[in-house]
Amino acid sequence: MTSSRSRPVAKTALRRLRSAVIAAWYPIKDMRTTEAWLARLAGVIDCESVVSEWWLYPRDSRVSLNGSGLVILNPPYQFAARMHLWLAEMHAQFNSAGAAA
Repeated sequence: MTSSRSRPVAKTALRRLRSAVIAAWYPIKDMRTTEAWLARLAGVIDCESVVSEWWLYPRDSRVSLNGSGLVILNPPYQFAARMHLWLAEMHAQFNSAGAAA
């Protein structure tokens, strides 16, 4: 969403339809790259957003894929509060199965 070609896509979509809900998945490979991408995205949009991440390895680990993230622009009403509940439940399920969260 923040490459030179895709950066205007979110901005253009929100300009054309201000109430659009846009969801974008992203891989978490390196913490610095992910944080820079999210910062660039925040600089492009001017609406509410929710960022939710799930990783099985530390965000700065050298494995190929540490986790996944989801950013939602113009999230539905109460989505952020519900997402925190869902993530807590997912963490509890994975932790009880012996996986790292």
